[in-house]
Amino acid sequence: MNVCIISSAFPSKRNPIINIFIYRRAKGLAKRGHKVFVVGGDTESRVEGNMIVYARPNAIKSALLALKAAIKIPKDSLWLLKNIGLKGTIGRLALVEMTYKILKEEKIDVIDGHWADYGAVVAYLLSRILERKYIATCHGSDVACDKEGLPSILTGGRREIVSTALENALNIIVESKSIAEDVRKYCSKNPIIVHYGIDLNLFKPIHKKIFKKRTVISVGALIKRKGYDYLLEAIKKVLEKDKNIHFLIIGDGPEKTKLKNLARKLGIVDNIIFKDFIKNEDLPIFYSSSEFFALATLHEGFGNVFIEAMACGIPVVSTNVAAVPEAVGEGGILVEPRNPDQLAEAMLKLLNDQKLKWELSEKALRYAKKFSIEKEISEIEKVYRMFIEDSQR
Repeated sequence: MNVCIISSAFPSKRNPIINIFIYRRAKGLAKRGHKVFVVGGDTESRVEGNMIVYARPNAIKSALLALKAAIKIPKDSLWLLKNIGLKGTIGRLALVEMTYKILKEEKIDVIDGHWADYGAVVAYLLSRILERKYIATCHGSDVACDKEGLPSILTGGRREIVSTALENALNIIVESKSIAEDVRKYCSKNPIIVHYGIDLNLFKPIHKKIFKKRTVISVGALIKRKGYDYLLEAIKKVLEKDKNIHFLIIGDGPEKTKLKNLARKLGIVDNIIFKDFIKNEDLPIFYSSSEFFALATLHEGFGNVFIEAMACGIPVVSTNVAAVPEAVGEGGILVEPRNPDQLAEAMLKLLNDQKLKWELSEKALRYAKKFSIEKEISEIEKVYRMFIEDSQR
């Protein structure tokens, strides 16, 4: 089948990890012989086997593309402009025009718009032009709800475009039960759950240690949602009990400078290494060499990093929020979010109780084997085939 994936961003040489989960799905489909066309807002144009990536051009060219799309759907363009402003409107309309051209030139069987507030909106606007049905794929933060379960994390205008894009989709794909529950707050549709998978041939225990001292690892973008400030406060409490523990934080993002300053302020900088990026193929040895994985996240759509770490044979310490329990299972210890005391207590428990650590490691390893990339791609193929059948009725 021929598949068109639309996303706000897609991995590139400049940013090789952004939306890596979308890349893995697209690449997995391409390896199975499907032709995959990717239209991305932030990426680079290229061809990788059966996968062709189209990057949105510079600001001037994007504005011209957006104008062409706006001429086709003036009322919808004004609606978009009213709800998300000029910059967001230009970005999405540029992708509308780019995808419109592909749909005219290629026989596309499936349109899959990733992120409810971006790719799915682009797909919805295309449906207004070409009367083409589409799939919307949500990843978590795009449909996040507040503590009371209300869809109020997004601004009013953005909530409206999300609700419209989801309500008009033929199918909605999500990666966890938690996201499915949030999606139902925005529309009347019943989402299809397809868990993300990992390469279990790559992510597996490696019996070679690279750390000289006991090390705890954390992997994730340095953004507020990941709760790294709470993790740093917990690390300080751990080091008050054991000064010989080291922590490796792998990730980059807008919070990097703030977090490094916080580490200095807390007096823990000598025990923490911040590393922007490690190649995917090198991650397993870093996971395997660590005592356990720790992340004080405030929200997760699913959390592939948990599965990666557990597949390498280490347990997880994290927070009992959103899809984290679904991703971790019995392979770790979950605590209240925004609670450095509980987080530190859980980390010290694993550091001081080797029997518990090995028990959780075995459970983690068994649980992670449920999430293979092969299983994910097979399930996506089923959803896509169902979409094709339903859209032809």
